[in-house]
Amino acid sequence: MPQDKGRAWPGPHFGPGTKQEYSSFAYRVAGLLIERVTGMSFADAVRQRITQPLQLTETSVPGTDPTLPAPVLIGYLTKTDGTVVDIADQSGLASAMISTASDIDRFFLAMMRGQLLAAEQQRELFAVPRDAAGTLLCDIDKAPAGTQCFGSGPMTTRLGDGTVLWGKTGHDVGYTGGVFSTLDLQRHGVYAVGRITLDQGDAPVLTARLARAALEGMQH
Repeated sequence: MPQDKGRAWPGPHFGPGTKQEYSSFAYRVAGLLIERVTGMSFADAVRQRITQPLQLTETSVPGTDPTLPAPVLIGYLTKTDGTVVDIADQSGLASAMISTASDIDRFFLAMMRGQLLAAEQQRELFAVPRDAAGTLLCDIDKAPAGTQCFGSGPMTTRLGDGTVLWGKTGHDVGYTGGVFSTLDLQRHGVYAVGRITLDQGDAPVLTARLARAALEGMQH
């Protein structure tokens, strides 16, 4: 990825505060920071601070265990010879987690309600640029590359009727999913799709369209 001129390699791609760039590697760093700051394992910190207080009984930190508990959503990778391989079981990362749609919804609503963070940290979740009228300047589906669409985690997108959603998408080989909600929590939803993948995990357009249609169809 190109760097700013005058910056030695290796180094940052741009100056702090000038752009945003999403990288899943940051979650690995966050997992290590949690362990350093709390003095406990990532799994124990998650259990103590999130899953037990919120009663997320279907959420776990697998560590290096590559298996998923049944029932499981299956995703497939297409090999070069045309055959497909079940990739539900994979080698895990230390900061990886397993969950269900219902637990993700419970967690996200708790986060949106301010049950997990102090007031100052909660404000940072929604700290993205706005114009003089307070209108968000970013839409993840339309913004140019590098535009700030993320707060401290959630990103923004807009439905056809102008309703603003906050949430997070994710996709990888064989899978795509996301969770979104309005600030008043009147519209919220989670989607997870297992698929036969021919690429490097880009989110399928049809999945995004179906999820958006479902949220647009919800009544306030």
